[in-house]
Amino acid sequence: MPLATWPSAFLVTVLVELPIVVALTRDIPLSSWRRAAIALVAQFATHPLVWFYFPSLVGLAHNESLWLSEGWAWAAEAAIYWLVLPGMRPWRAFGISGIANGLSLGTGIALRALAIG
Repeated sequence: MPLATWPSAFLVTVLVELPIVVALTRDIPLSSWRRAAIALVAQFATHPLVWFYFPSLVGLAHNESLWLSEGWAWAAEAAIYWLVLPGMRPWRAFGISGIANGLSLGTGIALRALAIG
């Protein structure tokens, strides 16, 4: 994916995912700012690879690369939440990450369709 479009794509990801993660972890005994910072770190850890690395894998069609990268981001962010947020259970971390990433992906697809169409 083009470098020039990454900042706006990352901003959309943050604007969609951050409030979801913060809201769905409100019972975790950390401030909302700390939970937001953890979510932001998780997104910084995954988004550049989703945007730059996975699309460049040779031999993968666009849809294959998309689903591989999104699955990786879902699992990696869930692992971060599970390992860093106190008391977080693995399946709950996967659920939170799945909801946040699914809505972020859907928003990105919708915005791209609006820009193209």
